[in-house]
Amino acid sequence: MAKLKPSLFELSGKHGDEVHVDSKRYARHVRKPVTPGTKKDEPAFKRQYARTRYLNRLASELNNIVQYNSDNLKASTFYEELHRRFRKEPLNNRFLMLWQLRGMDVNAAYPLVKLGMQFVKVRVLKKKIVVDLQVQAHPDAGKYNADCYECRVMMITWGKRVNHKEIPSSWVYIKSGRPVLEFEFPRKAETRHWLLCLRVRLGIKEKPIGMLPTTGMQIIETGSFLKRDLEILKRREKEQKKRETAATVKQEAKEVKRVKPKRML
Repeated sequence: MAKLKPSLFELSGKHGDEVHVDSKRYARHVRKPVTPGTKKDEPAFKRQYARTRYLNRLASELNNIVQYNSDNLKASTFYEELHRRFRKEPLNNRFLMLWQLRGMDVNAAYPLVKLGMQFVKVRVLKKKIVVDLQVQAHPDAGKYNADCYECRVMMITWGKRVNHKEIPSSWVYIKSGRPVLEFEFPRKAETRHWLLCLRVRLGIKEKPIGMLPTTGMQIIETGSFLKRDLEILKRREKEQKKRETAATVKQEAKEVKRVKPKRML
């Protein structure tokens, strides 16, 4: 890379067959211009461009749906966090990318875990998807003196297009018993993938308080109706179990065998 000699005139941009760069980050220098079309025609560049477009579409779908159904709870970094998790998955497979989102709060500053404890189980039937929700611990009343709360379950599905539906529970009083709830969602024949979100909102006299600390929303589970997706996941889980077993055996081998006393005097 050639260095520029000090001059009274600061050049920047393309001049003849050279590109003059005047950068705050790097010293002023000269480089050769990139040949038009060089990078965009490379196979690696094309693959990366196609992947980015795929990720953007999936992230945008989720971002828009969550924005519409979270009462401004969605964090400003939610879209970026979706991308970060999606890129952990090497394959352009929607289900495997969605799998990376399990346990992700819509806003980490207001996590769902601070609003009681719920056990969720999904049952996939022929014509419907049933979500069983058992409240294991009520939320605390908090500084807003809440006396009740509601659970809202949202199912997002992908078939020919993305669809979503949110179903609220009746208001549950904090001083009452712990309910077992059942939410039913239709299962269309075209559905390939699904994602489940749970939102809890504190209220007073069966009206939401509306403050951010009184609500939480989390991506709970995701699933696929495609056999090939489940086979990939099963194979990966099997490989992960082998790695964990090997690591355990290796650790045990490193442990020092100590001689115990034959007797104590």
